[in-house]
Amino acid sequence: KRCYLLPEYQRNCQVCAGCCQGPFHTRWSVQGTEVRGWLQVNELPVAEGIDREDLADATARVHSVLRQARARGYPAHRIVLGGFGTGGAMALHAGLTFEDDIAGIVSASGWLPGRLPQELTCRRDKLIMMMHGTEDEVVPTVAGRSSWKRLEGHGLSGAMFTSFKGLGHEFTAGLW
Repeated sequence: KRCYLLPEYQRNCQVCAGCCQGPFHTRWSVQGTEVRGWLQVNELPVAEGIDREDLADATARVHSVLRQARARGYPAHRIVLGGFGTGGAMALHAGLTFEDDIAGIVSASGWLPGRLPQELTCRRDKLIMMMHGTEDEVVPTVAGRSSWKRLEGHGLSGAMFTSFKGLGHEFTAGLW
């Protein structure tokens, strides 16, 4: 597992910035391509809201990283959790279910990977930024938009969704 706080942000920072790669043992093949990520995705395109066997374990790993940051002196209200693809899905799920209320969540090409608890402990105005490319064939825009609507349905008024015309399932500098 490779999780760490970025050294350049460890001193005198106002917000904790971290980088956490998905576990190496979570590898699978989809349509002949080997894929690695936080959650196993057995078919493409990804469908929103499906409960997954590995969700609890992956969420526990992200919560562990958040606790490490807290133990290093970063209060939860100064932590923004973000990710891309399965990392974006994990940022949403783990950020909304963590025992302390974090500052915000950023999910690029992500989706809600399972059911959310009926009673969320986070602030209803928590900043949640969801971004998606309109040409994403791995995690279709409809999965991201549907997840955003589920967040709104839970009363999370700080959730925002934006799409980028012509962008696929990629993280291209300058386009986001």
